[in-house]
Amino acid sequence: MSVLINLLAQRAQDLRCELVFPEGDDVRVQRAAQMLRDNTNLRPTLLTPGSFAVSAADVAALAAHRAKSGMGVEEARKVLQEPLQYALWKTRQGDFDGCVAGAVYATADVVRGVIRLIGTAVKGAKLSSAMLMEMHDQAYVFADCGLTPDPDARALARIAVDACATARALGLDPKVAMLSYATYDSAEGPLVEKIREATQVAQALLDVPVSGPLQFDAAVNAQIGARKCPGDVVAGQANVLLFPDLNAGNIAYKAVQQASGGVAIGPLLQGAARAVNDLSRGASAEDIYATALVTALQAQ
Repeated sequence: MSVLINLLAQRAQDLRCELVFPEGDDVRVQRAAQMLRDNTNLRPTLLTPGSFAVSAADVAALAAHRAKSGMGVEEARKVLQEPLQYALWKTRQGDFDGCVAGAVYATADVVRGVIRLIGTAVKGAKLSSAMLMEMHDQAYVFADCGLTPDPDARALARIAVDACATARALGLDPKVAMLSYATYDSAEGPLVEKIREATQVAQALLDVPVSGPLQFDAAVNAQIGARKCPGDVVAGQANVLLFPDLNAGNIAYKAVQQASGGVAIGPLLQGAARAVNDLSRGASAEDIYATALVTALQAQ
């Protein structure tokens, strides 16, 4: 396994979280669960259709929770009979510490379920996503790479806040680069101005170093960062990278993964009130195992 996954396993080894997997009849999920049992103290619970009993108390609680949207008792009972919805609801209720899904379910199903049954940690906020990347044996958080198509400056700053929370959960000391095609004032225009504004907002919201606009090379390469941005404490040292839109973020993480052969873990959901993470439907057992480790760390 990669250096990054081994590091995550070491950090999660002594945690005693219970994680729920609502796709328990998938062979990859079963293998990942065994890896968790073999390497950590985490307790995986695998759900399959008909493998769990829906209590009257849960039905009543969900109906009350969704009453304003018109959900009645019968609809709540029907919703909870579906493994993903049951797993998310029981995670909200505290029966599980975290949930990992998406090996079979579409991302849209997972995200809709999180919004409907768990909600966001900050009222009125939106979910975002991140990828945990390994480059040259170093860990980076890339955001948003899978959920927010075109955030405005304030939304981008909010994603930076959530990305820092992700980084801290994984043991990283965040240094945030707000990425652009320009560094500092080397270019002008609305695309650069958005990053300038997002940087100012993020600096006001966060107690960690935030710099931007920065080009990718100036953000992660110490020599280039020192040459382009002398004295900047983020340049060349960034480990939380904020991309201006979904096109840039998604293309960048896939390009880095393919070019470097490094590990990409995610998409990780950010901003939810409980630890829930989505998977790619092409995920391997090792991918699911790595995402479960991250979920356990986020749950703490």
